Amino acid sequence: MPKPLTSTHLRRLAEEADGRRGEKLQLIQDPRTGELRFLARGEKLARGAAVVAEAATENRVPTRDPVKVSLTINGKKVDLAGADAIFWSESAIEKFMWPYYQSRGLMDGNMQTLQKAYYASDSEIVAIVHKWPSRSDIIVDTGSSVQRLVVDEREAGTGKRVAKSLRAHLAGKRGRKKKR
Repeated sequence: MPKPLTSTHLRRLAEEADGRRGEKLQLIQDPRTGELRFLARGEKLARGAAVVAEAATENRVPTRDPVKVSLTINGKKVDLAGADAIFWSESAIEKFMWPYYQSRGLMDGNMQTLQKAYYASDSEIVAIVHKWPSRSDIIVDTGSSVQRLVVDEREAGTGKRVAKSLRAHLAGKRGRKKKR
């Protein structure tokens, strides 16, 4: 039996359908979690999963060619697969990104942590890439290479979504390597 849907979950499903315009989507019940979600691009239906419904959001201007954008920082190309928005200036982030997350009821503790990390004096964040369903990748410039930190990383043991500054994320990885 599927987990009960919340309004937040319904909004995220709707946002994903909107972000994947022109695709025929299959809503499934994930056999591991019981949650309803769309199959990812190229994902095969897993054993025990069932298609609950199909969805499609057509492009309003179907004859418009998709725009191809590339992002290069310090000579390194950033993978933008699945991105539908890129914010790289404080002005754009403050006028468009924070209000968008707020209006969608997604300005939770994780996004507030991201907001604090963005404005921190030691922040190396140079861009934030929005991917449906409201998952953001943080693009940082450490001076020697471009690194990305996915906001919806799962906290070990709890499975809870967490947002970390790149520095905290890398410190955690170094700490785990030393313990081995």
